[in-house]
Amino acid sequence: MKVVCVHRFLHGIGIGYGDETLPQKGGTYTIRGIVDRPGHPNCETGLLLEEISNRVRGYQIVGVSEPSFSASCFRPVIERKTDIGFAHEILRKVTTRVDA
Repeated sequence: MKVVCVHRFLHGIGIGYGDETLPQKGGTYTIRGIVDRPGHPNCETGLLLEEISNRVRGYQIVGVSEPSFSASCFRPVIERKTDIGFAHEILRKVTTRVDA
């Protein structure tokens, strides 16, 4: 599933190691995994992204894992197929056959 990041992720003091690759606000990503960590304070469902791969390390709150990103910071990408039927209809009406 494709998602777009709607949150600005920043490296913070005491959060992570500071060298993790973070999603960029407005960036489009593909979900490669969903991480649920019930029982951990302040941890909601996280997403692992196909385009971002960080090292597995020990983190104070969640333990040893690859960092995931809060699902609430993303929204689904809605792909709309463009209907160009109206253009075909216009062309059909204005096209005339010319015999040479």
